Amino acid sequence: MGICSTHLRPVVVPESNELFTDRQKAIITKTWRHMGNDLTGRGSKVFLKIFNLHPEVKQLFPSLKNDNEDQLLKNPCFRGHASRFMQSVGAVVENLDTPGDLSPLLIDLGRKHVLFGGFTPEYFAAFTEGMMCIWSEELGKGFTDEVSVAWKTVFDFIMSQLQDGYAKASADSTVSSNRE
Repeated sequence: MGICSTHLRPVVVPESNELFTDRQKAIITKTWRHMGNDLTGRGSKVFLKIFNLHPEVKQLFPSLKNDNEDQLLKNPCFRGHASRFMQSVGAVVENLDTPGDLSPLLIDLGRKHVLFGGFTPEYFAAFTEGMMCIWSEELGKGFTDEVSVAWKTVFDFIMSQLQDGYAKASADSTVSSNRE
């Protein structure tokens, strides 16, 4: 299993909100200074990596699915989505001491993914895989095992909250459909 192969693990936010060790918080904060200095550019790289690793994900974006890489990089819709995606990562970094405070926002975002035709919960793993690949490429030798574990914890937290929201929305829509 290479750096770009990853599996989501369930993340339960402890009551104390201590999801990250002090060492992990320091690593995440330090490396985010580099990763967060070009949200649109790095977010674009993440999405391009995801599209390369999992072309089926690109089909979820009707206005982008026929664009090549150069067209995507110039597309304001693509760039905006990439930037918002990275802003979500930045929000978690800014709240490392209280990640549970972001759970309602991330869960709501996950709920919205039910509305995207063709989206399945398995695609959340594609995002983790894409982020880990880009973090590795961008940080180079600085992407040590310790850095990898710290960021994997961040990504697993984000994706677990999104998955929770997706599952809740799916259950809600099933209940609504059964009532009709």
